Amino acid sequence: QAGGPSMRARWATFVSLAFFASLALTVASLFVGDYTPPFVACVTASVVLLFLKRASDQFTRVKQ
Repeated sequence: QAGGPSMRARWATFVSLAFFASLALTVASLFVGDYTPPFVACVTASVVLLFLKRASDQFTRVKQ
């Protein structure tokens, strides 16, 4: 592609943003549980996104 980020780079960026948003929700669920998803759901999502983030970071690094 000319000038634009590759699909892999966009995917890695999306996963990273989703991971950090999930971490923020996890912390928020400790303090304002009435307005956020349950803590266990947030932790589970954060762990899954962490694995995805690590895999996409490695994949992007290998392809560069």
